[in-house]
Amino acid sequence: MIYLNKRFYIIGIIVLIFFFVFIIILFNNTNITAMDNKSQTQVKEYTKHYAMITKNANTSFWKSVYESAKKEAEDNNIYLEQIGSSLSDKYGLADYLRISIASKVDGIIVCPDGSEEVTQLINEACDEGIPVITILNDDMDTKRVSFVGVNSYELGLAYAEQILNQINKDTRDIRVLFHSSESSSTNDVVFNQIKKSINDKLGENRVNISPYNISDNNEFDSEEAIRDIFVFQDNLPDILVCMEEVDTECACQAIVDYNNVGKTTIIGSYSSEVILEAIRKDLAAVTVAMDTEQLGKQSVQALLEYQETGYVNNYYNVDLHIINKKNVKNYEQGEES
Repeated sequence: MIYLNKRFYIIGIIVLIFFFVFIIILFNNTNITAMDNKSQTQVKEYTKHYAMITKNANTSFWKSVYESAKKEAEDNNIYLEQIGSSLSDKYGLADYLRISIASKVDGIIVCPDGSEEVTQLINEACDEGIPVITILNDDMDTKRVSFVGVNSYELGLAYAEQILNQINKDTRDIRVLFHSSESSSTNDVVFNQIKKSINDKLGENRVNISPYNISDNNEFDSEEAIRDIFVFQDNLPDILVCMEEVDTECACQAIVDYNNVGKTTIIGSYSSEVILEAIRKDLAAVTVAMDTEQLGKQSVQALLEYQETGYVNNYYNVDLHIINKKNVKNYEQGEES
């Protein structure tokens, strides 16, 4: 009996020894693996540093453009920085351009606002040997090397076609929203093309088409301007055309807040989830969405091509997607017809 107890005691000691040896080996292997992983982790070095500068960098539209551009840049070992996305709203495009020029970035992608100051700074960057690509809005008075987007004439035609599709026998008033800080020449071309196309189709006195300018003094200007349209103006527009994402979202919310669903037809811009949901709920009839993937990708490609060859196309066109209730589901699934 004493012999058996002694035997079990020895076996227990051996099991404990093996257990501790196993734990020590496992711990050492874990540390080795961690050290190996740590030694393999290195800071990536990029060959170039580009800057993307836009207003409203935190909107869904510009986030989507940036993500596409960033992916293309990463694929080419380029660091693309979205200047202004983490800075105070008190800074403007001109400030961001100065920051980029002082930082001596290798290239700039910018959506200009048409101001003389921004025009001068784009030229200053080019004079400093920093090539500039304009996106969404062009500035022909600069030394920019290329423009990526949809030209104003084509954009006006696209919106005119959608307006004509929504006009009925009772339509009298059409209002087109623009932002006063944006390039006035661009806005003028878009509006004049919309007006001309509709008047050519229906006759000059069939409907009243007017622009409505929104100031950009603070982040709530769109909300306040659209509220004024629905609350303080005697006659609501039959069709309200929004040229920007934030205006479209505000307008869709306003027709609900002020009980105007079915009274004013909203034609929007871009394809944020809020806007697509508005189309599904018949709060907006249609939206004209620029292809953000192409916009971002081609802007980086244009910069890279210019730096590698010294030449680049003057203009890169991106697609427009027309989204309505019939095709919104397919669009969300990436199968737009």
